[in-house]
Amino acid sequence: MLNSRELIIILLLQEHDLSGEDLAALLETSRPTVVRDIARINGLLRSESIGSIESVKKYHLLVLNRANLNRLLTQSNHESVLVLLNLLVSPNITMGELIERTFMSRQSIMNCIEKINRQYAKILKIRLRPRIGISVSVNHISKIDILAALISDDHQLVEKRFKLINQSEDFARIRMIVKQQIPEKMFDYLTDSQLSAQIMACTLISKDNTVIMKSTLYKVLLKSGVPHLQSATLAVFFDAKKQLLNHMTIRQVQLAVRATRSRYTLAAFNHS
Repeated sequence: MLNSRELIIILLLQEHDLSGEDLAALLETSRPTVVRDIARINGLLRSESIGSIESVKKYHLLVLNRANLNRLLTQSNHESVLVLLNLLVSPNITMGELIERTFMSRQSIMNCIEKINRQYAKILKIRLRPRIGISVSVNHISKIDILAALISDDHQLVEKRFKLINQSEDFARIRMIVKQQIPEKMFDYLTDSQLSAQIMACTLISKDNTVIMKSTLYKVLLKSGVPHLQSATLAVFFDAKKQLLNHMTIRQVQLAVRATRSRYTLAAFNHS
């Protein structure tokens, strides 16, 4: 299993070839530490028949088996996803509560928080505040967008942990109403699976306090029997998306459509 720094090294080298000095600066560590990390990574990559990190002038990730690499990255990322899911769904959760929900040690959780903060520094920050709990603040996008990306990326984990059933009649009804109320042009860059993930994310976060908007979507959802908080959360989220759509330039729409063809992941948000 990769530790947080080793995982980040692989993710960085997937993007660009980098020197030891570059990696040390990005990871805020020493060059000898990077050398030791890469030696350990190479041992793991070779034992799993994945490839190796080659070194000439810069470090280069040579991948011989992409499926095995993806499996290794998924295994290493599983605990971090579990921590982030619980932090998004339960604002200001205490460390004790998080330990109880994840069945992880305090040190493992701290390692995950460090990894998440490094890996997604552009879009979120996790903070531990004494007597208040652990909180997540986000930049540029919403907590619902982040949670929806996690749902798309690891739906089985979310469903297992939160007993979320997206095939229920209630979910189908909500999905139909939302599709009817949002502009058709939004589906130029929003796939059906992404829409479902966003609705599920709204459902999970809806117990958080939400400002009520006097929107058509809110009224239609409420009239159909959807609970107030869930209706309000859905309305706030999708009304904001409609406002964003109204202010998008043609170039921004083209970029959004192109991005839709790739995976709906936090990595994509973090590099946008």
